[in-house]
Amino acid sequence: MGNSSGRMNNKTTAEQAALDIDLNGKIIIVTGGNSGIGKETVRVLAKHNATVILPCRSLERGNEAKKDIVADLKESNPNFDENKLKVMILDLASLKSVKEFAINFTKEYNQLHYLIANAGVMAGGYDTTTDGYEITFGSNHLGHFYLTLLLTNVLKQSKPSRVVVVSSDLLGQAPNPFINVVKGYIEKSNGPEKQRNNTAMENYCISKACNMLFAREYNRRYQSQGITCVSLHPGVIATNLSHSFPNWMKFLMKSVARSFVKSVEQGAATTIRCCSLKDNEIQGGHYYRNCNDVTAQLPRQFRLNGDYNTFTDEQIKNDQAYLLWQLSEKLITQKNFTFNLNDNSNEEQKSNDVNVNANVATSTSTSAAVTTTTSTKSVDNATNVNDNNNYGNQTIEEQQ
Repeated sequence: MGNSSGRMNNKTTAEQAALDIDLNGKIIIVTGGNSGIGKETVRVLAKHNATVILPCRSLERGNEAKKDIVADLKESNPNFDENKLKVMILDLASLKSVKEFAINFTKEYNQLHYLIANAGVMAGGYDTTTDGYEITFGSNHLGHFYLTLLLTNVLKQSKPSRVVVVSSDLLGQAPNPFINVVKGYIEKSNGPEKQRNNTAMENYCISKACNMLFAREYNRRYQSQGITCVSLHPGVIATNLSHSFPNWMKFLMKSVARSFVKSVEQGAATTIRCCSLKDNEIQGGHYYRNCNDVTAQLPRQFRLNGDYNTFTDEQIKNDQAYLLWQLSEKLITQKNFTFNLNDNSNEEQKSNDVNVNANVATSTSTSAAVTTTTSTKSVDNATNVNDNNNYGNQTIEEQQ
């Protein structure tokens, strides 16, 4: 796949980052692939012969993006097969929709070589997912977490495969120490709550820290099974996500845009590079920026302590990435969702839970609260996603 990543920089475009990669026969999912850097990511991957799935909240918007991409690619290749692009329904802000997408995908495809978690949301005001979680955290992290775990089996049977998670350098603005944030969520069995001082930007930064930590922990668990997972910062790109920024930030971006804002083509480069790097070049669990591994440059509280990939569960049971994983499983299972694609009985399970609780309440014996947690390896038996629609006051877009 060509050149060393060290020869690439912040000016590198997605086309350049792809080098001579041939993705013929490869199946790729790109969440948020209907606009911005997600759309450019899809275009470049399709140009290099991949079959690309565009999971969108709206089929209409997804098909509009597909039409644009096909028209562009046919200019240079009149024989381009538009069937290599497929639009499917997925709403990251709904665990039910995430599971339905995973079920539908695995009915049609028995392989998945790259899962690119690109989509993101920044809520302009406080809002929740359909499951009651703060929408920025719920969409950016929890939706992608559930999606990835539901598709883990198909990723394993397609090995070597990769999961590429689009995070952001704004993770550096997350609360410090971040581990206390995670512990607080575990204690309350919730994510970010509605608070006077909990701004949209703070929730976004929290979700981006979660993206990076999830990629690190996922890689530790599955690298030995043929899946490599990395996270990345694409750069600051002038996309629709900036519409929900406060006015002072919009002004700042405009005043200094020429010095650091990337084009969409440049913004998609690091994602593409994390696909084009050879298996012996990519560093699983690491964090990339400008097509290079910059893990050592992460804020101090997020830097690696030793070779995280070799640590056991016992060695890292108090690590923030490990605890985030426990929290994420808890937030999903407490809503009666499972990690088994063959089990789509959420509504039935809810009904059964109501009956069980009623029986317990009428019992003469003293009731005891029992909490079950999913085994850290149980998701092996289980295992898309956003488009540029509005959830009320929030805008869905690629990460910046």
